Amino acid sequence: RQGSRVSLNLNARYATPEFWELGLGAQDRAPKLLGTGSVGVSFGRAGSMTMTYIEQDYGSTTEPPVKLGSLGWTFLLAHRAFVGLTASRSFSGDPQKSVALFFNLPLGQRTDFSSSFERDQDASGSRWNGAASLQRSLPVGNGWGYRMQLRDSGNAQGGFSYQGSYGTY
Repeated sequence: RQGSRVSLNLNARYATPEFWELGLGAQDRAPKLLGTGSVGVSFGRAGSMTMTYIEQDYGSTTEPPVKLGSLGWTFLLAHRAFVGLTASRSFSGDPQKSVALFFNLPLGQRTDFSSSFERDQDASGSRWNGAASLQRSLPVGNGWGYRMQLRDSGNAQGGFSYQGSYGTY
């Protein structure tokens, strides 16, 4: 249910062993039971908060169930910039925790800058990860676009596209 201030989402799926879906390889199995639930609350100019829980069970003694929970808050900073904070935790297997901060700033109609910083913690220790990206989307008609991303590990990616009358290159 979605209202002006509160939204609620519940979803459950049961699959037989013969169940197959696009994207599953020949040796892959879909979870026997997949359940998700989320509650979102809008606080107007103060932003919005979402709480989510996911449970996935393969019905097997060799594959333990997966249970995850998260809490997130996003808000509008200044006129157009968005900031968000998300915390998540696994409740099954090896306990894992994650906290992430993200920022998005539109720089025009088709261009935006975004960055994220994340701290993960599991049985092997904790790690910090960061990334920044700049993207210009393709226009509706002819024109160009690009995407650049840089990670704190030193990995960088980039791409350029041109959309013309005869296709996208």
